Amino acid sequence: MCQRLRKLDKPFHSYYVTRNSKSTAFKSFLKKSGLNSHVTNIHDEGNPQNGLKIDDIIPKFSSENHIYVCGPPGLINAVRTHCKDWPEEHVHFELFEGPDINETSTSNSSFEIILEDTGITLDVPANKTIMEILKENDIPYISSCEQGICGACITEVVDGVPDHRDSCLLDDEKQSGKLITICCSRSKSAQLHLKL
Repeated sequence: MCQRLRKLDKPFHSYYVTRNSKSTAFKSFLKKSGLNSHVTNIHDEGNPQNGLKIDDIIPKFSSENHIYVCGPPGLINAVRTHCKDWPEEHVHFELFEGPDINETSTSNSSFEIILEDTGITLDVPANKTIMEILKENDIPYISSCEQGICGACITEVVDGVPDHRDSCLLDDEKQSGKLITICCSRSKSAQLHLKL
């Protein structure tokens, strides 16, 4: 990411938190590539008190600023909380596990999916995902994480009301009702028409 930003001549600064200098990946690469001037290394020795001081490093919002955060859930949540007043399209994060579906929705119920390209109608029982039903019926789809965090399986909704259970669609995308992650999200309506 740093290499790409430098190639595009975009201003950036990266904060890289590791336990200690010895366990820091890419240390020699950063030095050889000349990216060291764009990176602040922080070694916390396993103590979060020695880690990143979010309040000190995140600037006030401007339309030019974007925040990218990757790491343990505590760090991601702290950055997202700090930036809660920023437009969500300016705060980027990467999760390594999907949301707990039991926490994101009350219960599963069965529904039908109608595939607009072929007119095929399939039942999705309460104990299976849309993606599982497509796989069982040899219907091709694109996927990667299958946890609702990568966005590879985002599919257009032609009609129906999605029950969003992912962590990748933006709030306005969810509210539009026009997209769904077929790996984990379900339907609030009896039928869901998908552009497949």
